[in-house]
Amino acid sequence: MRTAPFDTYPYIKNLETKGGFNEAQAESILEAINGAQTALFSGVATKNDIAQLTNTISQLATKAELADLRNELTKMGTNISDAKSELKGWMFTGFIAIAGLMATLHFIH
Repeated sequence: MRTAPFDTYPYIKNLETKGGFNEAQAESILEAINGAQTALFSGVATKNDIAQLTNTISQLATKAELADLRNELTKMGTNISDAKSELKGWMFTGFIAIAGLMATLHFIH
C-alpha cells in the first residue's frame, strides 16, 4: 500500500525550533518515521486485494458446487447401471418364459 506524500518541511522546522535538533537530525527522524509507516502499512490489504480475494472465494464456491454435481452424476450413473442390470435380468426371464411358451405351444399342436 502506498502512503500519501506529505510536506516534511514544517515537521523538520518544528523539530529544529522546538526539539533542539539540527536539520540533518530532523531529516533523519522524519525518514525513520516514513520508513516505519511504509513498513507498517505494507501488509494492509487494498480494495483491489479484497476484490481479488472475493472473486477467488466465489470461484471456490463454484468449484464446490461442481464437485457436488459430479457426485450426484456419479450416483445417477450407478443407479442407471443398476437399472440396466435389473432390466437385463427381466429380459432374460421374459425370453425364457416366451421360449417355454413357444415350446409348449409347439408340442400341443
